[in-house]
Amino acid sequence: MRNFDIPLHKIKQLWHIFTQNDTTGSGFLQIDEFCRTMLQYPRNPIIDAIPSFLETKSEAVITFGEFVEIICTFACFEQWDLLKFMFHILDPAHNGRIERHELKLFLYRIWNNQPYDNVDRALLFLQEIDEDGSFSFEEVMQLRDKFPQIFFPVYKFQMHIINHSFGELWWETHKFLMREERRLRAIREVQEQERQKKSREKALSAVNDELLRRKMGIFYYLTPWKIANERSRLSKIAAMEQELESEFFQYETQRRGFVARPA
Repeated sequence: MRNFDIPLHKIKQLWHIFTQNDTTGSGFLQIDEFCRTMLQYPRNPIIDAIPSFLETKSEAVITFGEFVEIICTFACFEQWDLLKFMFHILDPAHNGRIERHELKLFLYRIWNNQPYDNVDRALLFLQEIDEDGSFSFEEVMQLRDKFPQIFFPVYKFQMHIINHSFGELWWETHKFLMREERRLRAIREVQEQERQKKSREKALSAVNDELLRRKMGIFYYLTPWKIANERSRLSKIAAMEQELESEFFQYETQRRGFVARPA
């Protein structure tokens, strides 16, 4: 399970919600109960896809751990993540394309088969930009931009998750803190990489200076004005040696058949 950094007292709150909705006291929550009594949201393809998406042990019931993962995953999703999840539902082969008829069926089902002109107009728009009858995720994002309300039931599902757990304010604050932590972690990683790079450069410089002192001997101290030129010359020689080693490695790799030779 992903690490959502949920504090312990909030996990206890989720346990209270879970046990309230586990009407049989079995330690499992029926998916139908999860939809009907807790989320107050009709069961549809979004709900049906959750078990396979999160690899739960059962398609009919969920454990408390799976319940926590469902709540935290969908509450923390950004809009892009929600649409990627929807695309995942319609692309079980993971070939990066979804069929027009599958998208049409999905949209009608999440809209409870209610007549909605935007669905037909949206599908016509997709057909105009790609006539082969299948669409990429980028094209679906274009559809979202052209018809912002077309995926409203997907966003509504997330809002039910949020409102029936900790509320929008808490989740938005938590997501902001998580993003900030990721940003600071990335900065620290870059700083650590820079520190290690400088440390390696310093160590290499010390080795080069030692080699230079040995090569120049007493002249290292008697002719200090020549040190810069000698250091530059040694650096060029080292770069040439590294290039030759790289070319030799590539030649040996090709000769031994590890890399296919060009026709």
